[in-house]
Amino acid sequence: MNTTVTVKDLHFTYGGSFSLDIPSIEIRPGELTVILGPNGSGKTTFFSILRGRLKPDKGRILVRDRDLFTLKDAHRAALVGLVPQRTISAFPYTASQMVSMGYYRKRSSLWHNPVDEKQLTALMCRLDLEQLMHREVNSLSGGEYQRVLLARVLAQDPEVLLLDEPSNHLDIHHQQELLRLLKEEARRGKTVIAILHDINQALQNADRVILMDDGGCVAAGPAAEVVTPGNINRVYRSRMEYYRNGDRVMLGTAEQP
Repeated sequence: MNTTVTVKDLHFTYGGSFSLDIPSIEIRPGELTVILGPNGSGKTTFFSILRGRLKPDKGRILVRDRDLFTLKDAHRAALVGLVPQRTISAFPYTASQMVSMGYYRKRSSLWHNPVDEKQLTALMCRLDLEQLMHREVNSLSGGEYQRVLLARVLAQDPEVLLLDEPSNHLDIHHQQELLRLLKEEARRGKTVIAILHDINQALQNADRVILMDDGGCVAAGPAAEVVTPGNINRVYRSRMEYYRNGDRVMLGTAEQP
């Protein structure tokens, strides 16, 4: 199934103080696409448009050739799922209760058609959450809560996964596990789009990168062609160069003369 996300000449303005201009881009299924750029580059605004929260002044977002802004909420939930940054729950839900909410769109009501407990447990084990199932979410660490939010959206089973800085609050082990899971979901045919701050995480893990600066798209394409010293120097105003870490090529700050 083709779940390509097509961006068509977006323009969005915040009261004249900030404008976003993104040319036509296709974000394809089967790939992990990373949105990369410094603070204030427009990543969050672009992401808010991709999830349907903000409507552009001009242009369209098409998901499987359907205009995102004409879809009803239930149809949008079947196509697009969001893993937000951590938010505080107003209710004392346990981790398993929070994750089970993701199954809601496949049920006739929230309290009928009970969740398959084996399916829920398997999903939580997959994200290393089995020891936290009965813990209240507000008692979890930032990294633990982030994995609960990811599990919830995987339970929702949308065709497009949107992740807003998903590696925030995670230790190195769980960062690597998260990125492995995202690539695995992409290989299963989902369209996976994530905002990342770490340049080398994008270089090492993304299939494609959209590099942003000052409300525009500086470059978009395969990670190795976009995350280059020239592009990174231009966008981050920092001298970077390639170096080798074992068998991996990475970017680091160049030594000052």
